[in-house]
Amino acid sequence: MIGTKRKTIGVFINRTDTYFEECVQSIVQQDAMNLGYNVVFFHTVGYRGSTNHYDEFEKVMFSFAPVDRLDGIIVTSDAYEMAGFRELLMDMLRRANCPVVCVRDQTAPFHRLYTDEKDSLRPLLRHLLDDHGYRRIHFLAGFQGHQDSEARLNCYLEEMAKRKIPLPQNAIHYGTMWRSRANEAYEHFFENTTERPEVVVCANDYMALALVEELQRHGLSVPADVAVTGFDNIDESRFSAPLLTTVEQDYQSMVVRSVELLDQLIHAWEEGNADPEPKVIEMPSKTVVRESCGCIKKDSYAGQQSELSRYSRQMQGIYQREVAQMYFSIDGNACSTLEELHEVIMRKYRDIRHMKGFYLCLFEDTDQNGDEPVFAEKMTDNVRLVSALREREDLGMPMTRFDRTQLLPDEVWEYDKPQTFYVRLLHQRESVYGYAMTQYDEGGMPTLFYHHWNVIVSSALLNVFAQMKLQKLYEERRISSITDMLTGLNNRRGIEEQLAPVWDDLCARGETVSFFAFDLDNLKPINDTYGHEAGDYALMLVSQAIKESSSQTGTAARTGGDEFLLFMQGCDEWEAERFVHSFKETLRRMNQENDKPYNVGASVGSYSVELKPGMTIADCTRESDERMYLAKRKRERGMFTP
Repeated sequence: MIGTKRKTIGVFINRTDTYFEECVQSIVQQDAMNLGYNVVFFHTVGYRGSTNHYDEFEKVMFSFAPVDRLDGIIVTSDAYEMAGFRELLMDMLRRANCPVVCVRDQTAPFHRLYTDEKDSLRPLLRHLLDDHGYRRIHFLAGFQGHQDSEARLNCYLEEMAKRKIPLPQNAIHYGTMWRSRANEAYEHFFENTTERPEVVVCANDYMALALVEELQRHGLSVPADVAVTGFDNIDESRFSAPLLTTVEQDYQSMVVRSVELLDQLIHAWEEGNADPEPKVIEMPSKTVVRESCGCIKKDSYAGQQSELSRYSRQMQGIYQREVAQMYFSIDGNACSTLEELHEVIMRKYRDIRHMKGFYLCLFEDTDQNGDEPVFAEKMTDNVRLVSALREREDLGMPMTRFDRTQLLPDEVWEYDKPQTFYVRLLHQRESVYGYAMTQYDEGGMPTLFYHHWNVIVSSALLNVFAQMKLQKLYEERRISSITDMLTGLNNRRGIEEQLAPVWDDLCARGETVSFFAFDLDNLKPINDTYGHEAGDYALMLVSQAIKESSSQTGTAARTGGDEFLLFMQGCDEWEAERFVHSFKETLRRMNQENDKPYNVGASVGSYSVELKPGMTIADCTRESDERMYLAKRKRERGMFTP
């Protein structure tokens, strides 16, 4: 179970731009929520034959979705037409530890509901043959291998064979199951004038409507010159010119039954009464006779005007959303930090119709330690909730960490009523950044612009991550330029860079500070006798003694080959003397503990001063150097013991 309060149904769906997907989304979310379930739609986008690298990476969804934590699954498996997608989908579903119901797929090895494709086209064919007397009936199929198209084609072939009607060479053409390449269908059917069809029966409405437009471009009238029919009864078929004769699959009843069936299966599963044999439910179809086959309906004009008016309003909304998406893309891709992206999302979410909730979740690098999140560019087990919008209220950037199989933190799931979420993976090129969870008002659901929105967020993340890498590289280079690589202390440039921004303020306040200059004793004899590794060890020992004695309160640097500098704020002459004594004792102890055949020593000069305006860092370091050299000359030589 995802969350702790309610069972969750997962719905796997590809694309959102067809009537069928709209039915699945609207009915499942309403009916399942009425039954008390949370619903999560796992969305992908992909088209058959796509060479788009983006579509190919949508496959990650099949390894991302937490199917072992869902309580039931509804899947539109026949919509996954991209190469290799269906196989991965089926592998994922077999891993599920819950009932699976497939909608509109008659071959899937799970519980399934579908229209009997063997006979659903037959009443329409008989209407064309018997009521109209057509004989030259040609068939525009979908791509070869599409199971629904193949079943409809076989029905056509059977019916024509029963009537002993011979088929010409150009009787069948394979299309795409989409609006594309209608010109090829026109050339196939109409370039040979002696074998032109009286009617073209199309395997779905999208190809039928595209063919009607292509015929009209070539000066042919439908149905006066040639009749055209479709299949599915999509919205556009009700306001096309002419109105499209088609076959209606009762998708609404099919989806309603699928939710009812899944609910029954979930309860049976809980009680240990799961049926090992898949339930198979056939749904009826209906022939919808309109103008494009040659039938004239008296009320067609009024109905068409009503549909055209609705379509006009839809187009206005599409235009407005296109403009909004353009500006979202501009603002999103200008972001260089996650904070900037959060602000843009919170400003722009109103451009997505009915959006009331949005959760941006990014994968975290699980190999990193520390409290600050380090984000990955691949799928990991840990996720951070980076940006949150709930009931249109900006919840800021929680940065809550949780297990990705939960999809969201528990507190989001702990709600007083069932919830519906739509999930989209966020990826670009080879990188997978995380995912977005979106919520809509009651009755609202994603459109194609929902996918555009998430692609824009993905592109913005690509830019943000690139900027973060550049900033990290810049910071590494900057640190390298101000750091002594051997000791890890600042170099001369580093200590000056740290002091310069605060120096004038220290002088203005009359702050008491101390500068300490250090110089190793007998470094050359150590190098000459024991080698450069021993010399490096001597330098490291002195740097460690400086850091330990200053208790991390000072700013230290290695300023030359064997020279060091320490700056301590709020340190007067008495405290400076205490530090010098502590340093010498620390260095003595370290020599004893390391038991080398030589002692590492250093001369120290300190300069304590109450700063005044106009004093410089260089003046103070010069004074500390002079005092160090004075101390060095006074010291007894003998720190080097071979």
